[in-house]
Amino acid sequence: MNDGIRVLKFGGSCMSDPEGIRRIGEILSLVPGKKAVVLSAIKDSTDLLKSYLEERSRSIISDFRMRHSILASELLTEPSDREAFEGMLEREMGRLRRLLDEDDEAVPLWVREHAITYGERLSVGLVCLYLNRMGIVSVPMSSEEAGIAAVGELGNAEADLERTGRNLMKKVIPAMEEGKVPVITGFYGVLDDGRTATFGRNGSDYLAAVIARSVQASELVLYKDVRGFMSADPTIVPDAYMLDEITFEEGIELSHFGAKVLHPRTFSPLVGSGIPIRVLNMSDGHSGGTRIVGSRDGPCDIMSLASRDGVSLIVIDAGKEAASILCAAYGVLSSRGIFPYSVSSSDGSVGIVLDPCEGPRAMLALEEAGIRRIRIDEDLAMIGIVGGRLKEDPSLLGTCLIDLIEGDIPVSMSGSGGTGTAYYLVVERIDLVDALRSLHRRISEGAQDRSLSSGDGIRLSPPVP
Repeated sequence: MNDGIRVLKFGGSCMSDPEGIRRIGEILSLVPGKKAVVLSAIKDSTDLLKSYLEERSRSIISDFRMRHSILASELLTEPSDREAFEGMLEREMGRLRRLLDEDDEAVPLWVREHAITYGERLSVGLVCLYLNRMGIVSVPMSSEEAGIAAVGELGNAEADLERTGRNLMKKVIPAMEEGKVPVITGFYGVLDDGRTATFGRNGSDYLAAVIARSVQASELVLYKDVRGFMSADPTIVPDAYMLDEITFEEGIELSHFGAKVLHPRTFSPLVGSGIPIRVLNMSDGHSGGTRIVGSRDGPCDIMSLASRDGVSLIVIDAGKEAASILCAAYGVLSSRGIFPYSVSSSDGSVGIVLDPCEGPRAMLALEEAGIRRIRIDEDLAMIGIVGGRLKEDPSLLGTCLIDLIEGDIPVSMSGSGGTGTAYYLVVERIDLVDALRSLHRRISEGAQDRSLSSGDGIRLSPPVP
């Protein structure tokens, strides 16, 4: 691990206005040592490109171009820089026009994949022009130029870690050794045949993790529109507090059960690497937020809640064949591209928790596979209770369940997560708020070094229960 390298990723919301990009420059000027930057597309620009591919409306693509042009005119004070960006914008829009056949309504998937990366390409070019003008020598690099090798299916590819690592050692490391800051497009890589392949939802976070691993960074810093992981959703639980540090296991489980800070796949490239992740808000600069580490020294007193407000529960009356039907049901669903949040069996029945949008399709797939005696329960919610303290204090879970029972909150289904640091409950959607507040009061007892982050950045002690 190289103590002198940090990888910093900035999301689209960080670049929604000139002040956000100026703030990126301020942060980079204060971060010591070698660094590489990964950028998303400017906020909403990828959605505009997707809409254009569906509707082929010239007004949509004009809006896409105008947003970038206005942002550049407000950010870049030197006429030569504005002229350079307008030239870049014209070239990229020309390439996009040539890529798309206006007379062909059916856009091939590989063309679509390439087209929706133009937001990242333009954000990198714009930010580099600004950074160079303020004295931070930066090098714009597309994923093609950096050597981000992809494998897998279009729209949900993965990085080839070995080949990407070799490529970055040849192209990114030398730039940093020369005192430059490589600024790399997020979101996508390149397949063996040269086609563009995007990394799916939160693909830029994932790619930043891949780059951090490849350059053996000392830290990956992800700038988001939130300030890190909290003990619960603060819009539901008013006394939720910031988690200063969690483990990879806890982060993965929180993300799986509904915390909207990171996608679970962001963690995978860094598992076992010893490289920590820090989640920050732009207002935090380069300190604060939540630090995510491979393991924690000392007592595992941290606990947190995550939730999904709206899930469906498919229940199969399986009798003595519960185990075999459980395996068959999961196989049927995965073959249709339906991936449940949880699948379990008990007392002769099989329970499948999934997104409500997938409920009807899942029911049809199971029935077509010959699986009978099925019902679906809707208007439910899923709560994940996450933290290493579950391992150290097994009685905590039982106490939480007693609290819910005494509060007349029925639990439709429960089970444990895959890491041993999480347990989940399925409750009626109408009971979600009461359940979260009850559980939060319980898990907050005994937690050490807690703090509540207010909207203006002042850190306060949490209210006494």
